Amino acid sequence: MKLKKVGIALCLSASLLVLGACSTQKSVIKDVKVDFSGYNHEGKAKLSGKYYDEITEVMKKKEGMSASDILVKIDKSSGLSNGDKVKVSILSKLKKSPIKPESKTFTVSGLKKTTSYTIDDVLKQNSVKFVGFNHYGGVKDDYVFTVDSQKNSLSNGDKISVELDSDYISGQAEKGKVLKGSKTKNIEVSGLEETGNNNKLDSVLSEIDSEARDDYKSGNTTRQESYVLVGDQYHPEAVDEFSIFGVYKVNENDSIRYRIYGYSSLYLKNGKIDMSQSVFEKNFGYVGSTKYYDNSQEAVDHLKASNLQIIKIK
Repeated sequence: MKLKKVGIALCLSASLLVLGACSTQKSVIKDVKVDFSGYNHEGKAKLSGKYYDEITEVMKKKEGMSASDILVKIDKSSGLSNGDKVKVSILSKLKKSPIKPESKTFTVSGLKKTTSYTIDDVLKQNSVKFVGFNHYGGVKDDYVFTVDSQKNSLSNGDKISVELDSDYISGQAEKGKVLKGSKTKNIEVSGLEETGNNNKLDSVLSEIDSEARDDYKSGNTTRQESYVLVGDQYHPEAVDEFSIFGVYKVNENDSIRYRIYGYSSLYLKNGKIDMSQSVFEKNFGYVGSTKYYDNSQEAVDHLKASNLQIIKIK
């Protein structure tokens, strides 16, 4: 009977030791606060309060332990709406932690009211800009929309799908503006320049003719063919940039040869040809000595070898 009483006493003592050990763990959950900011549906949560100071104070008294052994985590910190629940957990890397592992749930509140917009609203403020020539047009990048079509092959009347860029949508959300409805819409391509019977191109070709004649005042220089090259050799996707070149027959000293003359770095702006950055070229693709061709086709083949979109004018 006496042995049984001793056994019970030992068990009680062990239980008290365990309870004593557990009771020495410090609870800091009461010191954890959560600050909510931003707009409804796109709100953010941030931990605050004096919990870290409490953890540091306890851990610095323990040999071989530091505040970095304790983790305080929030299960969701963004994309929040008023009324949502977020859970804060206090965890430890230690088997015997002086900080009590526990958790607490907070209700999201105080987020500002959002406004909504549609893709049509965006199109009114940021209309999609089509640039280039008919059949060879493209969409000018404005970081608002992405398109699903071939960049350099649009024609007037084509239907293309435009989609609001994800960065644009998230950027607006941070300002409290939330997209309502679809982020895509079909629109019609329009406003691309025609190359046939285009007085704007003719005026540039006249300047090229004059330059070619000045080089051969003692001979006869005649333009055989004319071409628009869309893009440039280093940025072929730049559909708002183009060049105009002519293949010229040069009859000098009873010798017939062919040359390429033209302007590069031309731009279409507001329905006009901008030549402010243009470069007059006498040797397309060549530097140094003058390049002649035996026939016009050889010259045209050299233009086509540029890998640019090439359009015959006349």
